[in-house]
Amino acid sequence: MFSEGNSSGSVLSYAELEAAIKGLADGVSVYDNQLRVLYQNKVVLDRHGPALWEKCYHHYHQKDSICPDCPSVKTLRDGLVHTTIRKLDLDGQTSFFELRSSPIFGARGEVVAVAEVTRDITERERTKIELEEALEKVTAQQKQIEADLALAERVHSSLIPRSYHGDNLHVHVRYLPVQGVGGDYADIVPAADGKCYTVIFDISGHGIAPALLANRVSGEIHRMLSQGASPADLTAEINSFLIRRFDETGLYLTFFCCLYDTKRRTLRYSGGGHPPAILLRDDGGAGSQLLESQNGILGAFDNAIEDQPEDTIEIMPGDKIVLYTDGLVDAGQSLGVPMTLAGLVSLFESIAHMGPGSFSGHVIDQITRGNQSALDDDITLITAHVI
Repeated sequence: MFSEGNSSGSVLSYAELEAAIKGLADGVSVYDNQLRVLYQNKVVLDRHGPALWEKCYHHYHQKDSICPDCPSVKTLRDGLVHTTIRKLDLDGQTSFFELRSSPIFGARGEVVAVAEVTRDITERERTKIELEEALEKVTAQQKQIEADLALAERVHSSLIPRSYHGDNLHVHVRYLPVQGVGGDYADIVPAADGKCYTVIFDISGHGIAPALLANRVSGEIHRMLSQGASPADLTAEINSFLIRRFDETGLYLTFFCCLYDTKRRTLRYSGGGHPPAILLRDDGGAGSQLLESQNGILGAFDNAIEDQPEDTIEIMPGDKIVLYTDGLVDAGQSLGVPMTLAGLVSLFESIAHMGPGSFSGHVIDQITRGNQSALDDDITLITAHVI
């Protein structure tokens, strides 16, 4: 519907207006400089009904004053194109429309009217709202996951002791996980008659699954040690336990257990595919000794346990026994610090005079060069000092 004549002296003709909007499928209205309706195409007529010479805000939005952020008012003021989005309740349904106002210039270049194109973007906005709601849910779930991971990290870390001070044995543990939780595990378990166990193992992989298995294996270790199991018995039982309960997971572990008898001055040890422990002697010339694993990786094969699954050596006051996971060597290589087993032994020998805590701290600093955030694998380091 269009009014060809009006009291405002509009210079726009029907033909000019029709040419400007021809071919548009969206709603089109034309307002004069007082926001009175001069033209409505069929889309607008069907949606709002006829409104010639009425104020647009009164007829379209049932308001007595100009709508906030009105794009047509802005266009009348500066002659530029302006766009906004309106939410309307039509026939009991919430709909969204994009309003785009463009200037119509008179013969002298002045803005004499505006053409407002109204596009129904309800589906787009509903999809946007649904996506925002979904994002809120995902964000809430992510926060819950992060909280759960933080709790898992606290629980896992709480299982790993930091130090032990017995009458004749001091032990210090350093643990650096890559992802907060991981498959490295260490424990110190004092026993009767001046004995003490140290246990270390490294489960394949990183993250939640190895951490869960580490916690489960920890429980089995404590059950066995409470019964006075030997290192060999413990190694064999953990291998059997993994195959019996977790064979389908594809997870396996390397393992090393030491039993210190500080009264008899002996060390019994048994390993399963784990990097060799390093004994640093304090007798002025014997240097160091590698304590190799006697058995295969645990959880991978039924026959991982050898005929001689453990060994016993003599230990003396001043000796140090160092246990570690392979992340210690891997860290040096990944951070550009050439590191081999021989290099690790050399580093240990150079600082053998340090106490367990200082020794561990110095090793970590030398290997990581202070860049612990760049680690690719968990690191666990146990330093035991015989007093």
